[in-house]
Amino acid sequence: MNSYEYRVEGQSLLKGFFKRTVRPPKLSSPIILSVAGHLAIYLAAYLAYAQMFASTLNFTLIAVFIVFQVICDHLDGEVARNTHSGSALGEFTDHFFELLNQCALALIFTFLFNVEHALVYLILAVTIGMVNTAKYYEQYKRNLLVKSRLSFAEVKVLAAIILLLCILPKVYAFVNLPDGSSFSVVEVLIIIISFVNLIQTIRALVRIPHITYGMWLFQGFHIIIAALAFLTYDGITAMLIVFGYSILYVGRLLSAQLTDGVERSPDFFLVLFIVIHYVTSFFGSMDTRLLILIYLLVNIMLLVIKTYRVLKLHQKASQ
Repeated sequence: MNSYEYRVEGQSLLKGFFKRTVRPPKLSSPIILSVAGHLAIYLAAYLAYAQMFASTLNFTLIAVFIVFQVICDHLDGEVARNTHSGSALGEFTDHFFELLNQCALALIFTFLFNVEHALVYLILAVTIGMVNTAKYYEQYKRNLLVKSRLSFAEVKVLAAIILLLCILPKVYAFVNLPDGSSFSVVEVLIIIISFVNLIQTIRALVRIPHITYGMWLFQGFHIIIAALAFLTYDGITAMLIVFGYSILYVGRLLSAQLTDGVERSPDFFLVLFIVIHYVTSFFGSMDTRLLILIYLLVNIMLLVIKTYRVLKLHQKASQ
């Protein structure tokens, strides 16, 4: 494992605004801010699911938690640079759990708004997986993380603004009302975001000098899993399966880039399982939905544990 070096190019539109308006706290470890931000958006997802408060308070709390996560995501990088405490372990924590944040934000809107077209959210999950794969595959190949002007931070702020506006009943009704094409306003926004993700994916792939078969395999498997999951299960389950599959592969890319540099292949077993189940209904008597989600969760947890163990050992050895 080589010495750690974080190389980044470009910045989001919000970066300059945060630098001028938000001062980083005096902390020795940026991981504290990173973990606090991640927990906030997961709590927001739970509030959207449980809806234990009145709608006005619920929308407000969720929006505040989302903005808090955006601020923490900016500040942890500032603290790391100011204190020279950046590490491979911190980078993995920040980038990997940001993948989970994207899933959490999609679930928040699924729970809070009327979803008439589940395929819209599935397309969002697929394009998020594609853009993350291209982004971190490029970092793996070039040891350079390229940040676009319109990033996930801008999407989160836009989401928070929409939620705050939806405190007003008329705005909430408007967002849920279909337009002339029978899609709701929020669904149209999701389609636009998906299109932007697709453009960013293509731009990243063009920059990568040499793409091996593993990344192309993932993209193909990714689409197959998305299509069959959508045809087999409900919309939320299909979306979670697609998110889980992409998070597992992107996590492997991050782990490879930060540890041993050995590129990992995408998961073959899940593709085979879903294809067999769809074509033959061989597992018809089993709750395959639960089996798939548990399989993905276990593999993701094992990946995180293994990567943390390797990075901690390297961190101790370098001290």
